[in-house]
Amino acid sequence: GTGIYINGSNKLTEGPVPQLTIRGQIIVDGKSGEEEGSGIYAAGYGKWVLDGTRIEAKGTAVEIRAGIMSVKDSTCISTAAEYSLTPNGSGSTTEGCAIAVAQHTTKLPVEVTLSKVELEGPVGLAVVNPQKNDAASCAKVRVEGTLIRLRRRLRSLRTLSRLVQILHL
Repeated sequence: GTGIYINGSNKLTEGPVPQLTIRGQIIVDGKSGEEEGSGIYAAGYGKWVLDGTRIEAKGTAVEIRAGIMSVKDSTCISTAAEYSLTPNGSGSTTEGCAIAVAQHTTKLPVEVTLSKVELEGPVGLAVVNPQKNDAASCAKVRVEGTLIRLRRRLRSLRTLSRLVQILHL
């Protein structure tokens, strides 16, 4: 299950664009029994502000595939055991990420700004191209961040490359 979702058919980038602001000590939980879900699955274009928010999910805490998202003073946690990436034109593509940036088949812009965030999971931040979108489409993907803290519940020593995974677009 997913805590909060914008459908991928939302393609307007101007005018009546969905705008979601989540502030405060809100816990968005995408867990549904044994199913691995997302806290937030932003498939369609929208404008998001997450401020002082804690998002925890058994799959990926936040997956954005289109739109603009600002995450500030927040914590995103994936409790999944492992990271995986699977192309999907009609659903989520990642598991095991605190935040995943994975442009949709709609090839709409994706802009993510992170400020004072804590990311925890098998992979803290993944910027990936699961749909194999072309270079012109991938040029519309932008991620910026300051004061990002990556945490992992370590069972053994792992390299930093497992905490931040950026695949060449």
